[in-house]
Amino acid sequence: MIYDDDMDVFLDDDEFADDITYLAYGSASGSSIHGIFDAPGSIVTIGRVSMVVERPQVRVKTSDISSITSSDTMTIDSIEYKVGPWTHDGTGMSTVILAEGKR
Repeated sequence: MIYDDDMDVFLDDDEFADDITYLAYGSASGSSIHGIFDAPGSIVTIGRVSMVVERPQVRVKTSDISSITSSDTMTIDSIEYKVGPWTHDGTGMSTVILAEGKR
């Protein structure tokens, strides 16, 4: 893909990215990929009570997760996350919403 070299700069674990162990469901061992992890917070108000809710997500190369399923997991900084919804943006990058916990 035309953007692969540009993506590699951002996905270098010496620069912006994190090391991720991606484990496809049913696989005996995980693969090492790189991605940009973030846990943006959103303010949720219920009645008169407001709280910040984090929604962890990771941006990765689409080619690294070409067969992704909702049964897969990703481990980042020793924390295992279940794969949630994901979107491919058409430029070779994907955003994966994560949920902390075992599958």
